Amino acid sequence: MAIVPTTACVLASRDLTIGPATPSDAPYLRAMLLATAEDSPGMVTTAHEMAERTEALPSLIAAYATNPDRVWLVAREGEQVVGELSCRCGSPARLAHVARLGMSVAKPCRGIGVGNALLTRAVDWAETHPGVLRITLAVVADNAAAIALYQRHGFVTEGTRVRQIQRSPGEFIDDLFMARTMKSKA
Repeated sequence: MAIVPTTACVLASRDLTIGPATPSDAPYLRAMLLATAEDSPGMVTTAHEMAERTEALPSLIAAYATNPDRVWLVAREGEQVVGELSCRCGSPARLAHVARLGMSVAKPCRGIGVGNALLTRAVDWAETHPGVLRITLAVVADNAAAIALYQRHGFVTEGTRVRQIQRSPGEFIDDLFMARTMKSKA
């Protein structure tokens, strides 16, 4: 299913456009991801690792755009990317029915509905994708706002990976594994 950009008014004073990432979003997306890796304790990827991973964003975005088993959404405020969500499935073959989700929202835009708007669109995509039966994600156990958002969208905690993430020497945090079964296909 192709996702058509739409305007979602999150706050009366802020109009956001939610739509597929395009190669022209790459510099804005990279800036947002680097800032998020710096300021978000919920990110597992460090800023240094994110810098390396985001060097090839234009080609990665193009690859998502041509694969019906993947979707990469961005929330834009003007030209600025203030949130992103990727969902991908397809391999290995025995996991082709599972879409793996990752999401991040710029710090100034957290708590105003950006994540909700992105997640709503991703769930709609998964519900209409003929092969997706489940969406899975991982979230750090102390990210209460994200966990609550995922629960509102029907995700349940299926497991805990104890002391999975090391934030700093001697500081460990659990990682929760959450999933949602697609209602129309249950």
